[in-house]
Formats: sequence, C-alpha cells, structure tokens
Amino acid sequence: MFCAAMALTYGCTIVVFSPSRRTSDQILQRMHDFVKLLGMADRVVSCNIENLVLRTEEGGTSLLRSFPSKISVSLASKSP
Repeated sequence: MFCAAMALTYGCTIVVFSPSRRTSDQILQRMHDFVKLLGMADRVVSCNIENLVLRTEEGGTSLLRSFPSKISVSLASKSP
C-alpha cells in the first residue's frame, strides 16, 4: 500500500524484489487492486506482469516494478 501511495503522489520508480515469481506477481496485483480500491483506476496508465505505470497528481508518471529474486549461497567444503 505504501508503494502504491508513493507512486500516486510522486513521480518515482519503485522496484520490489520478492522470493518467488508467484509472490512477485501477487505484490504487483495487490498494488493494482489498492489503486482501484481508492477509486483511482483511471490513473493506471498500463499494467502487465512486471510493471505498473501510474499517473501522479501532477500529471507525471510513476513506475512500479516487481521481480522475483533468487538468493543462492554456495559454500565451498574444505577438506582437511
């Protein structure tokens, strides 16, 4: 909700990383749903799997992006 509110107010780019593709999609969908819940669906310029572009109060645009991130840790085993 905070990211959507910031994007509606200020012209900015916000990138959110989440643990999986499914979570990433849900986060962006919830931001889109929140904008519609506020009654500001007319401010949605475009929306797809990874991007949500919103029109700000001043007529500019904000870009919200959501990506999955994968953290892999490789531990090298030491032999005595």
